[in-house]
Amino acid sequence: MRLFFAYITKPHSIHGEVELNSAEHDVLSVGDNLYTEDGNIHYKIMNIKKKPLRIVLKFDGVNSRDEAEALRNIGLFIDTDEISIPDDNSYFVGDIIGMDIIDIHGNKNGTVVGYYETKAHGILEVETNENKQIGIPFVSRYVDSLDKENSVITVIDFDTFLE
Repeated sequence: MRLFFAYITKPHSIHGEVELNSAEHDVLSVGDNLYTEDGNIHYKIMNIKKKPLRIVLKFDGVNSRDEAEALRNIGLFIDTDEISIPDDNSYFVGDIIGMDIIDIHGNKNGTVVGYYETKAHGILEVETNENKQIGIPFVSRYVDSLDKENSVITVIDFDTFLE
């Protein structure tokens, strides 16, 4: 199965490296492939530099800044069959997109439509039942549980995010 991983945000050097805004660098290894959405093009990872909140990658065959610039804004996907997932409690950002947000009483309050990292923690981008966009810190103070099997995230004090 392919899951969205990150967008290439910009070239990084004159040697063809690219930056991705993602903190999920632990799932990537040299030699892994990242794919375009249709799966027709893959990019083999030759080098990984892990930075706070971003990753710098060197792909096979991308050797100049101009070649890297041509990849700007391309969405990259991982094939979950090609990488090892540490345990059943692990998940990818792509797993939580589309999950329902419920309160501790089981009432559906919205849907996860995005996710991004800050220096302090992740933020769930949620579209509420009233079509309002809100951000919920992805920390135990606000997120009680994440249930992959039922595709729901239980949020504590949901109403505080509506004010």
